[in-house]
Amino acid sequence: KFAVDARVLMSIAVSLLFSMALVVGSPWVAAATFGPHAAQTLVIVAVSLPAMTAIGLLSEVLRGAGRQWLAIVVQNVSVPGLAVAGMLGGRMIATRSPGAMECVSVSVWVSVVAAWACWLAVHRKAFGRSYGCLRCSRNDILSVLKDAPYLIFVSSASILMQWAGSVMLGFFATAEDVAGYSVAMRLSIAVSIVHSAAVGVVGPQMSVAHSEKKLRLLARICHSTSLLLVALTWPVLFGLLMFTPEIMRLFGSEYVVYSVILRILLAGQVLAAVLAHSGIVLVMTGHYVSARANSIMAVLVFVSYSLICIWLWGIAGAALAYVLSALTGHLLAVLLVRRNVGIWTVPTGTDDLRSAIAHLRPSS
Repeated sequence: KFAVDARVLMSIAVSLLFSMALVVGSPWVAAATFGPHAAQTLVIVAVSLPAMTAIGLLSEVLRGAGRQWLAIVVQNVSVPGLAVAGMLGGRMIATRSPGAMECVSVSVWVSVVAAWACWLAVHRKAFGRSYGCLRCSRNDILSVLKDAPYLIFVSSASILMQWAGSVMLGFFATAEDVAGYSVAMRLSIAVSIVHSAAVGVVGPQMSVAHSEKKLRLLARICHSTSLLLVALTWPVLFGLLMFTPEIMRLFGSEYVVYSVILRILLAGQVLAAVLAHSGIVLVMTGHYVSARANSIMAVLVFVSYSLICIWLWGIAGAALAYVLSALTGHLLAVLLVRRNVGIWTVPTGTDDLRSAIAHLRPSS
């Protein structure tokens, strides 16, 4: 409880500072970017910042409490679902349709309140008493501050790489190419919801196995996770690869020409499904320094690859750079786990495969 309280209080405090700064500076930020008309939208974004921050945190809390699917709904489904419902409902019953950002802001706050209510219910069921007020000790705060510098970059590196490609491509390609690349990128990472669910289930198991020094069990969990991710994501990915033009046509006939970009990105996802949990193993086993170093290396490799590949092959080069840098980061994570923990996170022989399959079978 105190660990959750410390993180909730700190995230709210930090996000409130950014929120107030954005409210005050919205006229200047709007004038320097999208124009004065964007100031109101920036204020709405600022009001939503504390809730946006809390959503990710509460979803991880629910994962740690064993409510993985509820965590996925909170983090990935509730906000877009409520926002779309709000826009459609507002258009049907109101003379003035609510703006997209207004609906998103309301949806974020509703989702946070619902997520906090779920956490209170989980806590009450587990301990048989009400939660009480938010409290944390000085040691809790210091612990968060000690780990935060390492974990901030680890958690943001993948997001940075997803968006940085579009930004860098904007200096070399047309607006149409940037839009096509962005659509392909969003589609290719759709399977990340499945990755999040699988890792949310096994993450605590990895941490417990490592803390109890059960390295064979930890290796078995990692190997079964690889097989699980392959079984869950490869059918979807191969389906997307087969029907890529038809899927891109859903966004407009002009996007069909970017089918090859989506196929490049999907090919990378097929390979990454086997390795993508290796970085999580570093975090769950407490090797934050190595996890941060791995993330920094992945971003640096991505920037280097992007500059070369975009210059040589344009938009296809941007997709190739993302795939190569992501695979480089995953492979490096595998080697770092081997060095720091002493196990391979992927099966390396038939014995590992049999053990992983047995681990996935429900016990009788």
